[in-house]
Amino acid sequence: MFSELLAFKELVSSLYNWLRGRGASSEKGANGETIGERFIRLFKSHGVHHNQIPKFFGHNISLADLQDNDRLLDKLTDKTLQDAADLFSVRREWLDGASDKVYKAHYCYKMPERFVNLINTLKQRSEIIHGRFFIAPESKGWQSCQLVIEECVGNIGDKQVFRYHFLDDEMDFHYWRCRCYFVFFIAYAREQGVYINASLITKRDFVQFFEDHRNIPKLDEHSGGMSSMGQRIDVEQLIYDTDYLTEGLRGLAIDKTLALNLWDELTDSYLKENIRPLTID
Repeated sequence: MFSELLAFKELVSSLYNWLRGRGASSEKGANGETIGERFIRLFKSHGVHHNQIPKFFGHNISLADLQDNDRLLDKLTDKTLQDAADLFSVRREWLDGASDKVYKAHYCYKMPERFVNLINTLKQRSEIIHGRFFIAPESKGWQSCQLVIEECVGNIGDKQVFRYHFLDDEMDFHYWRCRCYFVFFIAYAREQGVYINASLITKRDFVQFFEDHRNIPKLDEHSGGMSSMGQRIDVEQLIYDTDYLTEGLRGLAIDKTLALNLWDELTDSYLKENIRPLTID
């Protein structure tokens, strides 16, 4: 009788472990990651080592939980997952494993007031804000560009932790209207004390880190923010030099005039500093 009970207990235990394993595997996304693994990767990719997550994030998560996927899954409530997604401004669908697109974009193209409101909101929320503007080489008449604002959300020791705000999707820096708006965004942010560096990066790096917002940008382990890449572009020249602003625009000659008219309109409406473009001969 005792041996039968023992055998039954072992059978129940095996069935429980099998069902538990099926439950854990069902939490995996398309790339084979469980929600727990993706949760840890989210923090590590932003400079928070998994052993630092309990102190930095809280939510009743312990070091022991982080060593066991099943224990961690028990702690990843709907609120905990939503708070983690909000902390780093990533899409909840990505954290859930339902999508491979990591970031949600702020759509400000042709809507400068949205960018003004974004910068003002971030300044009220954090004392440390800066940005990066990345441009890829022209390819088949298209020049991809991406503006990212970095907002400090906390510290680990003397290292800062940032979240990223991506602006718009699939923008072409060769197009006159796009160029005017994005250079204006840089100029407005600069006037508000939010400095944005600009870089020309390889097409490969652009595709890897920014295309479709499907990857978390490369981390600078020293600064805690996004890693610097590519060849630095002179931002002041981009803002103040009309020839630089209009160089290589795709389209008709009149596009340069349209670009300068739009630039004049934007700077008159939103900038305190009177930035007037030079007249094209």
